[in-house]
Amino acid sequence: MKKLFLYICIIFFLPSCTANPSAFFFIFLGKKDKGACIVCFLLLGQNRSSSPPSNQNPIPQPPSQNPTQSPTPETPISLVVLNPQIDFIINPTERTIQVGESAYFTTINSQTNETIETGVEWSVDNSSIATISQNGLTNGVSVGNTTVKARLNGLEKTANLIVTPDLTPPTITSASSVSPILVRVVFSEPVNNLTTSSIKIMTSGLGTCSDNTNFTGNVSTITINSITTINSTTYDLNLATSQNTGTLYTLVGNRTVITDLATTPNLLGCPNNADFVGNEVLKVSNVNCNGTSNIILTFSKPVKTGINVFGSAECSTTTECSNRYKINGATDLGNIISARVLNGSVCGGLAADSSKVCITTSLLQNGAIYSVVSANNTNGDGFDNLGWGAIRNSADTENLQSSPKDRGSFFGCGIPSVNFVDGPVILDPFTDGSDFGFLTIFSNKVYIGPNRTGNAAS
Repeated sequence: MKKLFLYICIIFFLPSCTANPSAFFFIFLGKKDKGACIVCFLLLGQNRSSSPPSNQNPIPQPPSQNPTQSPTPETPISLVVLNPQIDFIINPTERTIQVGESAYFTTINSQTNETIETGVEWSVDNSSIATISQNGLTNGVSVGNTTVKARLNGLEKTANLIVTPDLTPPTITSASSVSPILVRVVFSEPVNNLTTSSIKIMTSGLGTCSDNTNFTGNVSTITINSITTINSTTYDLNLATSQNTGTLYTLVGNRTVITDLATTPNLLGCPNNADFVGNEVLKVSNVNCNGTSNIILTFSKPVKTGINVFGSAECSTTTECSNRYKINGATDLGNIISARVLNGSVCGGLAADSSKVCITTSLLQNGAIYSVVSANNTNGDGFDNLGWGAIRNSADTENLQSSPKDRGSFFGCGIPSVNFVDGPVILDPFTDGSDFGFLTIFSNKVYIGPNRTGNAAS
């Protein structure tokens, strides 16, 4: 009986067991015991399992002798790819900002010297001194020192951030006519004590900013009834009477009254004035960066909205954006990939403002000077857009003015160029191919020009 059992075992299981030498060994070692067959059976089941034990290498099976027999599907192998640890540095390793001021830290790949744009986790040791966003933008909260940390794939680097008192005075950035009885004024930072008696609007006057005589020595031509806050730096002046169309006005602020919001307030600095034309049609008032990939373009009044709509300031594709805007500068900012009117959510949640547009580019700024030109339905001014048209006001009644009121310049938010090897600071500042040979200093600013049409300086 034992022999019959063993023969059955060998006949039915030996072909598979011979693929496993240990099974073959057990059969002939214990051929007088039916336990040998059981061992073979168990090993055969193990050999047909979906995967071998983790501590045993699987032994390849011989090919099937039956050409019609389908091969046994192999067990899929899962691979886990680990992110390699990238050595990097924080740039700069130390930075000083004032309370209320913002500045960027970036991470640089130590091997390629390229900026690392994703995957970095930013933090600060003391958020009561400064805060930092996940794109590396720090903001000074109070006076002191804190450590900035960047973490990438388990590797952490640090930099030092010094926050000093706010000693920068506010200035008047621009003034513009929004409607016959509405004038918009923009300051360089949030201000206090802006009242109907601390602002004057005049058609002519004497005096200078340095001693405030341009305010105290002149009488306002138009009475200001009230002031409406648009956002922390922008205010609308509601007038008692209408402006005269085409008349040049000057808006002046009182330097002994208007202050910023610093712990020790700074009085209004120079310039404390800005010119505007009465009932002037749509123009570009100001341009500034908001991070290394965003640009804030400020118009003199609310602009037409609607993504990719004809005449609107908004776009969502590179083709549509190239119809509306052109950027020139010391470095290439790539394509404009979107432009959106500030609505409280775009551009990192900046306050809603229907006269401001957030432009996003595909490449990053450094600290050089860039220029932005907007469509004005004109050719031959450095940005040909007669075939598309012009950006229009929100009432859809005005085209953007011609050069130079269709453009503006700004300093990039990236690392400034400080050495010759860092590249140029400015190229083609008017974005029209102008050569210029004149340079002067006025109101603490350096002006170059004029442009090739003789109507602008930068």
